Parts: sequence; structure tokens; C-alpha cells
Amino acid sequence: MKRLSPAFLCLFVLVFLSGCQGAYSQKKVPLELPKFATPPVTITAPDARAGYILSRVWQDYTYVDSTMFRDRDAGEQFLVNYFAIGDVAGVRALGEASKAFFSKSDAFADSVMIAMTEKYFGTAASPLFSDSLYLSVMDEARKAGKLSDAQKIVLADKIRLMGMNKPGSDAPDIEYLTPDGKTHRLKEMLGKPTVLLVYNIGCSTCHALMQYLSDHSSYRRWVEEGKINLVAITSAEDRDLWKAEQKFVPDYAISGLDAKMDIILKELLDVRAYPTLYFFDKELKVVTKDIQIDDLTELISAKIVGEI
Repeated sequence: MKRLSPAFLCLFVLVFLSGCQGAYSQKKVPLELPKFATPPVTITAPDARAGYILSRVWQDYTYVDSTMFRDRDAGEQFLVNYFAIGDVAGVRALGEASKAFFSKSDAFADSVMIAMTEKYFGTAASPLFSDSLYLSVMDEARKAGKLSDAQKIVLADKIRLMGMNKPGSDAPDIEYLTPDGKTHRLKEMLGKPTVLLVYNIGCSTCHALMQYLSDHSSYRRWVEEGKINLVAITSAEDRDLWKAEQKFVPDYAISGLDAKMDIILKELLDVRAYPTLYFFDKELKVVTKDIQIDDLTELISAKIVGEI
């Protein structure tokens, strides 16, 4: 067998290594954040335009890795915009885009997407908070095998909570004490639409919302004219702390104490943050839960103008 000369072997190794280094360098070129496509003018419906944009976000990438999110602030702002588009496009379109992402993402990119999904779709205080959009992303992560065992447990628990107090379901018949020492039940609110404010003692955000309601002339008028009920309830065993909290509760609202802690211990309500607002119709069926105050005001205004 003819032996290769040392000079040829050196040349071969150099060429081989330079080729490998070239491929390696090409693969590790930092990825830029995607640019959002511009929909054709023929697509006019907002959800369709948003769906068009989402469907093209990840199509030009063969992989998505940590380099795309090397600038943390820019990466988060991109995902905020991406989620806002998903909010318009809807569950199905966001789910399809998420499926595309998780088919190309590495562990770091997964962690960023999952963390931002928790922050913006899974947190009640977020303006983008949405159970359905949260699930559309997280379920695709689960299907792609991107969730740890701990994350699977958290997701399963959230799915359980999301199944509670769905629109159309009956309001739980919560027992509560009023400042005069009498015991009442939520079912006594039958006959009028009811706003239920669930708050926590010492919660500054709760105090701010109650101050807003105290100052809001429409809520006061709606209650005084018998259009709606407004019930503010907290769970606590210390009645003195609850009594001290009364200065924050709107004076036209019904103030209640869940002294048995049933809301928490029996999980009567899906409360993931304080304060939480529920709205029930006059038959005490859930209309909506975890609603923002501005959206609630708009909803009640529309119903009072129409049939309440």
C-alpha cells in the first residue's frame, strides 16, 4: 500500500480542520431577533393579519439558540410584541407558532420563552394575562418534551385552577361575616349582578383598587340605584385585623370576612393574585373572572345600558 507523505497529511488535516471550523463558525453566528412580516393589503381582518405575521416569525430559522436572546432587554421586548400579536391572532395561531418555535429551540431559548409566557400570559397582574393563550404556548412546550417534571406539575395545577369558576358555572356559596357580626351567604345576592372583590389584608394594590372604587361615581351610583351588588371579601382568622381594614373598603360596598378561610382551604375560588375581581350575573352565574377593573367597568356599563 502506498503511504501518504507527511506533507500531504498535514495539508489534508489543515483543509479538514478549516472546513470544520468554517461550518462551526457558520453555525455559531449570533442569531438576530426575527423581523415581523408585513401582511398583504388584501388581508384586512385584524386576527387574520396577526395570524399571517405569527405564521412567518420562525419559518426562516433552522434553529433558535441562546444567541438570539443575548440582549435580555431586546429579547423580552420582542416577546412582548410577539405575545401582543398572539393576543390578536388567537389561540390556534399562537399555538401553531409555538409549535414551530419549540421544534427549533435549544434549552436556553426554551427557558426564555417559558419564563416570558409565565410572566405575560400566566400572571394575573399582566395586561396580557390569558389562561387560553398561556395554555396554547405551554401545551406545545409539553408536547415537544421541553418541560421539566416540576414544570409539568405546575402546569397541571394551573390547568386545574383554570377549570374552576368558568363562565356559566355557579358562583360558590361563600359564607361570610359582616361588620355587624351577622353571618351571610353569597347566594343572598341573587337577583342582581354582583361584583366580588377578593382582597388580602395589608395588600397595597388591593387598597389602591378599593380607593379607585370609592372615588368612582358610577360604581357608587350603580349600587345605590340597585343595579348591582358590590361585595368585598377577605379570608382571615384575626377579626381585629379585618376590622382595621374597613377604612379601605368602599362605604357603599358589602364588607365580608371569610372567617373559616373556606375560599383558601376549600379552594372555592380561583385566586392567583390579590386583588381578584369576579363578575356574576343576576342568577349568580360566573360572567368573568380575573378581570381588570377597566374591562369590568366597560362590561358593566354595556350591560346597564342594555339588559342587566
